[in-house]
Amino acid sequence: MIQFKKIIFISMVIALLPLCKEQKQITQEKNKLVITFVTGDVKIIRKDEQGKVQEIPAKMGMFVYEEDSIKTENGKVDLQTKTGSAIRVKEMTYLSVKSLSGDAGGETKLEMQNGNMIANIKKATTKEDFKVATPTAIAGVRGTTFAVEVDPFEKTSTVKVLEGKVAVKPRVVALEKASKEEIEKNENLQSLKKLEEKEVVVEENQTAQLDPSIEKKIVKLNEKAEKSSIEDVAKSEDIKDLTKNVKETTQVVKTEKSEISPELIVDKETMVTLNQEELKQIEQGQAVDQIFAKKQEERKLKEEEILKKIEENASKKQLKTEKELKEHYKKLEVITLRNGKKINGTVIAQTENLMVIHTPQGVIRVNKNDVESQEFK
Repeated sequence: MIQFKKIIFISMVIALLPLCKEQKQITQEKNKLVITFVTGDVKIIRKDEQGKVQEIPAKMGMFVYEEDSIKTENGKVDLQTKTGSAIRVKEMTYLSVKSLSGDAGGETKLEMQNGNMIANIKKATTKEDFKVATPTAIAGVRGTTFAVEVDPFEKTSTVKVLEGKVAVKPRVVALEKASKEEIEKNENLQSLKKLEEKEVVVEENQTAQLDPSIEKKIVKLNEKAEKSSIEDVAKSEDIKDLTKNVKETTQVVKTEKSEISPELIVDKETMVTLNQEELKQIEQGQAVDQIFAKKQEERKLKEEEILKKIEENASKKQLKTEKELKEHYKKLEVITLRNGKKINGTVIAQTENLMVIHTPQGVIRVNKNDVESQEFK
């Protein structure tokens, strides 16, 4: 009888093994982004199981997970969430994936140390939130297109809204490290909380930046908070220096109307996205090469269409002198070609291969491989 029960028990365990394996796979399934387009030098920074940092060359179809970072140099990369939101990380950018929303919603949070990015965020459900954190600001969105720039030296942040609305507020690292109880017990941290609550909704065709004098102090305090304990930061005189002149009426985040540059329009219109069926096939490892070959062709056609519109619109402006170009675009450049020829004008749009330059003689295209140098005049 004992032997019979033992056989029954073993049979039940064997029968349950596939279910346990399936459950384990479901549990281990990670939220992820998929790389839909990449050009130039782009690396995914990832820790292996032993904690060793790896730099993996990015390629189309690769997945990017929470706690991964993305580093671009002379390249850029497009990524997509499961719900169809698209992100382009541009040249000379370092960005970390802090969290990703899943099927049940949640928060997707990207932290950008320096560089440029543009995102087209789909509003899937009210359970999803999308945030981009910079060294000094946090941009929170739901269903919009916006760009973020972080100066690599000053650590200052700029948020530009192309479509929809974005809520921008100061980022205070000390509050991210402190518990609710610690904030309630400390007057300095409470002052920082009031500062952080000075959120501004940025409208379409507006640019947002923090007040320069306040932002410099936030950079200093945040750098200290990254290296020190919350106890030391809470006692810091830097907090009083930051908050003493910030009154109820102080406008910490300032906005202004701004024209959307042709370069941003190119980025917005040429971000590569997958439909749900294509995304499912990529996840299953099916027809990967065929899908991305098709997407590359679609992107090239769209890029050419957008460049032609940009060239046509620029030609209509009738800017015939360098002075008129500089007044209109707020910049004038000298592009020196490898053959020694110099072009005076303004670069109004770029792709990975081409520059579109508005010159006094008209709008021209130049292959980037032919360019020796580019400087402001």
